[in-house]
Amino acid sequence: MSYLDNLFSLAGKTAVIIGGTGELCGAIADGFAGAGATVVLVGRNPDKAQARLKKIHEHHTRAWFEECDVQSKAALGKLLEAVVAKAGGVDILVNGAGVNSPTPFLEITEEEYQRIVDVNIKAVFLSCQVFGRYFLESGKPASIINLGSMSGLTPLSRVFTYSATKAAVHNLSKNLAREWAAKGVR
Repeated sequence: MSYLDNLFSLAGKTAVIIGGTGELCGAIADGFAGAGATVVLVGRNPDKAQARLKKIHEHHTRAWFEECDVQSKAALGKLLEAVVAKAGGVDILVNGAGVNSPTPFLEITEEEYQRIVDVNIKAVFLSCQVFGRYFLESGKPASIINLGSMSGLTPLSRVFTYSATKAAVHNLSKNLAREWAAKGVR
């Protein structure tokens, strides 16, 4: 094994990438595939997944798409069951689904606010519960990667709800790290 493979190889690992049909998480999926991981793209659009899967398969890596409503704890449970049945386990969870809207603060409707909250923080919260329980009960080391944003630290213009939800993702991630690091989940 080469020095870099020794440091960065993900051979034998399975990564579930929520939001994997998008650009940022799609690039993460490419990187994980290049490092040898089995990659499961999770999203809403199977057509978008096909182009990404074609690229991933160039790495000769096992990969497939799972459609899931990540705003539903039951659907996330079924996703976990499907991946474990097909791959034999999960080692990495990436939470990267996200939505945004550049609406002036006084024009944000309750519906828009709730839609962004449901995708950007509720889905992260629920997937961390579902996959976190699995990781903790399995007793093997695992990783959860929650994608925040710089706007969660320093507000950006006209993305009020997005910024608030990404700040919540940062806080949730730090709290889970404090709780679960000693149990092998980082």
